[in-house]
Amino acid sequence: MPTPQEKADFSERLKFSMTRAPEKMRGATDLANKFNLRFQGESVSPQTAHKWLTGRSIPTVDKLQTLAEWMKVDLIGFTTARRRAATR
Repeated sequence: MPTPQEKADFSERLKFSMTRAPEKMRGATDLANKFNLRFQGESVSPQTAHKWLTGRSIPTVDKLQTLAEWMKVDLIGFTTARRRAATR
């Protein structure tokens, strides 16, 4: 399970990536809606996206992969916290 610091770190990386994304997003609802257009699995709610943005949760690996591809960032940057937590 990720620590509160790892969740906060992910949140900061996600918010930074959103500022650099080609599509402008104003918050959790925009993030969820645009994410769901790209993700092949079960859609996420704006509440889930809000938890990502506020550091209350980290997405699963499949969702991290979609985020990384969409925002054109290295998956390792998004998954560092997840991988560290898995090795404990």
